[in-house]
Amino acid sequence: MTRLLMIFTFLTLSAQCKSDKPQETTNTETSVEETDLPLLPSEDLQNLYANATHVDYTFYHYSFSMSYDNQKSIRSVLNFVNQNSSVHDVNCAPLCRMIFLQNGQIIMEAELFVSENCAHYVWYLENQKKYANVMSPQGKQHYLQIINQFTK
Repeated sequence: MTRLLMIFTFLTLSAQCKSDKPQETTNTETSVEETDLPLLPSEDLQNLYANATHVDYTFYHYSFSMSYDNQKSIRSVLNFVNQNSSVHDVNCAPLCRMIFLQNGQIIMEAELFVSENCAHYVWYLENQKKYANVMSPQGKQHYLQIINQFTK
């Protein structure tokens, strides 16, 4: 029941921000440096898992955003981070920026790279690229479904 309520709330909030078409931009910047970045340390991921109280998503090429403000949802999206695999597919543009907050304070940021040919995270500390991780297949499917839902 709680899960259905969360899904309904997410869809209701997301529908309020829906646009009929993707926002047009001229930014075609691609990422080519991530292979030199180490994996996000497990301690940092555990810190996010234990302490993040909010995560905001700002999509670069679409006119919607979303956020999670309950620990179960935040932990669910953190489970998409593959801690055993480094990034190999670096020639794709970022989809969105994730901002993890703890009681209103930013504790970590990441860019999500999701398309048919890539699925990974680049983690930022103090606006500097620090780490990169591959995204699980379930995570890729999750984010592609969100994009497909709002671009129909």
